[in-house]
Amino acid sequence: MTAQPGKTVANPFDMQALLEANGCSAESTERAYRAWAEGIGRVQDETAQFLKNRATEDFAAVEKLARCATLPQMVELQTGYAIKALSDFVSEGQKLGAIFSDTVRKSAP
Repeated sequence: MTAQPGKTVANPFDMQALLEANGCSAESTERAYRAWAEGIGRVQDETAQFLKNRATEDFAAVEKLARCATLPQMVELQTGYAIKALSDFVSEGQKLGAIFSDTVRKSAP
């Protein structure tokens, strides 16, 4: 189905007519909505798990930092923490990117 530029729809609340005027079908639109709803759920689940894990690691790092006796120990701990946190955020960004990519692929006509 192809879009029909300039075509007007008598009833703007007639979804079928609007979809057809824009070159879509109800089935393809439903598939896209379902794919996006599933994708959003996956992003939400992944993000919640990531934040939970990061909070656990962050609190553990604060506890370790409180037990440091020397400045070199503190610097070493903070450096390790920063490297691990950066790695975790990059990895999470890649996971979320893959989820979005998969969602777009599933929602394409």
